[in-house]
Amino acid sequence: MISKDGTIGRVAYIDVLPGPATLNGTMMLVHPSEKVLNYRFLAHSLEGDAFQKLIAERTSGSSVPHLFQRDLDKLRILLPPLAEQKRIAEVLDSVNESIYAAKRERDKLVQLRAGLAADLLSGRVRTVAA
Repeated sequence: MISKDGTIGRVAYIDVLPGPATLNGTMMLVHPSEKVLNYRFLAHSLEGDAFQKLIAERTSGSSVPHLFQRDLDKLRILLPPLAEQKRIAEVLDSVNESIYAAKRERDKLVQLRAGLAADLLSGRVRTVAA
């Protein structure tokens, strides 16, 4: 899926849906042929420079940017063999998961710090002098 109105160019892929679903009108569904293009590889490609350049071209001079299907038709991406696409997607998925895990850990530490600072600075908790 790609956001196509307002904040355009946000990309997401869904591995499994538990049942029928409806797509919001501000989203575009891209469903590649599995014989030619791995959808996770496509999602990573859409996060790359070529697509971001296309998005930048679409957002200049427009009050409400919009992405059309014909805009995607102009996008050219490198298309290695399907097996290589899958390996590339796996590597990038793994790196993304490491990034998300680090962000979750950072968020926990930020919350811990905020709570600790509130307790210490309010006098609710006193430190023991060394």
